Amino acid sequence: MICKIDRITDRTDHPVKPRNYLTGRTGRLVELDEGYPLVIDFGETSLVTSPVADIRQSRRMIRVQTRRTVYYLREEEDHALSH
Repeated sequence: MICKIDRITDRTDHPVKPRNYLTGRTGRLVELDEGYPLVIDFGETSLVTSPVADIRQSRRMIRVQTRRTVYYLREEEDHALSH
């Protein structure tokens, strides 16, 4: 599945801020399962998170929660990655 990172939020007061530079990036969703890292392949690089604690999906939006961060992913058309 091709997805776009719509938004990233931090769940804690941890000094390390979320990876906001990834907002708007489109990639191929490689791994999405509770207890395993979220993996998105952007082609030249990949996002690998800490283990996923919770996944919620509605329509074309997927909310993925890790220990400190919440990723909001939007399902995209397959041709979106080629741009």
